Amino acid sequence: MMVEDMFHFDPVRLASFKYRDRVTIFRDVLKTIKRPDKSGRKYVIMKHAALSYNQLNKYLLFLTNMGYVKEIAEQTGKKYEVTEKGSMFLKSLEDLREELLSVRGIGPETADSILLYALEKPTFVIDAYTKRI
Repeated sequence: MMVEDMFHFDPVRLASFKYRDRVTIFRDVLKTIKRPDKSGRKYVIMKHAALSYNQLNKYLLFLTNMGYVKEIAEQTGKKYEVTEKGSMFLKSLEDLREELLSVRGIGPETADSILLYALEKPTFVIDAYTKRI
């Protein structure tokens, strides 16, 4: 029996969250809050965005101060909602790839390579498309 099996350790899943950039975390938090199933609660955001309580508080404070998220006080506790500005930020991230794909000569792999550079991703595979950029 391997150590990974004993502790239910999945190194691939762990590595996918280990070095996320801030833009990716902002996107994960905003997308989670926009979900229709009580996603504005802190515990749900923590779970789906894979953040600790302290990390979540820092990101929510930043997103609130920037106007991407608003805090709503309810009888059951605080809830967060994405503002119009936050929705526009999410949409711009999603549209960016589509715009790149609309440029003649840029396919999916080249578009992804460009986004990796533009969004300052820490690691990625270098291939012919990346070298071409």
